Amino acid sequence: MTNRRYFSSIFIILLLLGTFIWFLSFSKIRINIDDKTIEYWTRGKTVEAVLKELNLTLKQNEIVYPSLNTSMTDINQIDIKRGHKVTLEVDGQIENIVTPAENVKEILTLKNITINSLDIIQPDLATKVRDGLIIKVIRVKEETVKVQEEIPFVKEYKEDNKLWKGQFKVLKEGKKGLISKTYLVKYHNNKEVSKELIEETILREPVTEIIARGIKQTVQRAGKNLDVMKILIMKSTAYTHTGNKTYTNVWPQRGTVAVDPNVIPLGTKLYIDGYGYAIAEDIGSVIKGNRIDLFMDTKNEALKWGQRTVRVFVLK
Repeated sequence: MTNRRYFSSIFIILLLLGTFIWFLSFSKIRINIDDKTIEYWTRGKTVEAVLKELNLTLKQNEIVYPSLNTSMTDINQIDIKRGHKVTLEVDGQIENIVTPAENVKEILTLKNITINSLDIIQPDLATKVRDGLIIKVIRVKEETVKVQEEIPFVKEYKEDNKLWKGQFKVLKEGKKGLISKTYLVKYHNNKEVSKELIEETILREPVTEIIARGIKQTVQRAGKNLDVMKILIMKSTAYTHTGNKTYTNVWPQRGTVAVDPNVIPLGTKLYIDGYGYAIAEDIGSVIKGNRIDLFMDTKNEALKWGQRTVRVFVLK
């Protein structure tokens, strides 16, 4: 009789102990589905197992948080929310995601996207999430850049009545200066968007170039004073009758010369040392730049002239 009571007591204790252990295998979980809350005792080991116990299937665009493989020992709440389709543009990568986040800041936090103090977020962090939202994280970088640049020298002219008008002579050579400039350069996603000058230091002052400019305009030739606009030093040749009229449709004669119209306009009156008065009335295929071709009456005169450097006075 005593043994029967003893075994009966042991059985009850074991039953109670088993019941207690079985009860401990359950955990209480709160499940939030949009605006509804369910409290449930579960033996599921993961979020996925709990949802299977409740026959809860995620609908399109619904998201569970935390993730399905999260252990139930670490949490006491499961959230199921309707997600929003958004586009993320970060560090040159474009990603389309479905997110349960309520604002831009939450999305960046959930995606573990680090934001630096200069970075630009479009739209701002407080913007509520909606379908089709495009979120851009523009990485902003600033750096100071030092460069050295040349400073052009100034040309200063002094009139000189010993030089013909149109003649110049360098009295003192100019020298370029040197300046150091510091810029603040800003980059958006590694592309330069602005460059601001913040400091400059002159390392070497430029030296002004001094140039004598001729103003002499009157020259005496053949007993006459000539009013001269400018004087040119030119390479000359000579030619004679070809049976053709000049470019200006006149028959050539002594005083007719061929020129480059870009240097001496056609119709310009001239005086040429060693030749005399002339008018620019013709052109030639090889008469380019500081070249002039003088008409002679005979072939012998042309050959005798040959090639020589002459002073050409452009008359008023």
